[in-house]
Amino acid sequence: MRLRDQLITMIQSPRSQAEFRRRGRAAVGNTSRNACGATASQPFFDLDVIHAVYPWAEGLVRALKATKLFDTSSNRADVAAGDVIVCEDMNQNGAADHVWIVVADLGGGWYQCLDNQGTRLTHRRRLDGKDGKTQMRGRLRLK
Repeated sequence: MRLRDQLITMIQSPRSQAEFRRRGRAAVGNTSRNACGATASQPFFDLDVIHAVYPWAEGLVRALKATKLFDTSSNRADVAAGDVIVCEDMNQNGAADHVWIVVADLGGGWYQCLDNQGTRLTHRRRLDGKDGKTQMRGRLRLK
């Protein structure tokens, strides 16, 4: 089975989602604050794509790109399950403010999102920022 297919199977499992969130929080001192990179690192760590957990969003993005296993795009019309969404830099520090993984396309511009935010394992999020969240800067997709 291709790595991308394995990733999608993992992120769509509620059991895996719970484990990724638990381990992501543990990596940053058992808090959900600033745990997006650590949470999104977990499936890629388990798939042996990366060999460390990256608590910082931009650190994870750089590590994933360095593997040369990902295609990148900023096209919002080309987003699918398994894609890593890299959000804009809103505080002008040169780094993505957030990173999350697309679990499913829910239609109408909404996506099921796996990250460290919210009380549920996954939640709905948009790419364009019209939900009050940081908009997409780009996406990474396993080849």
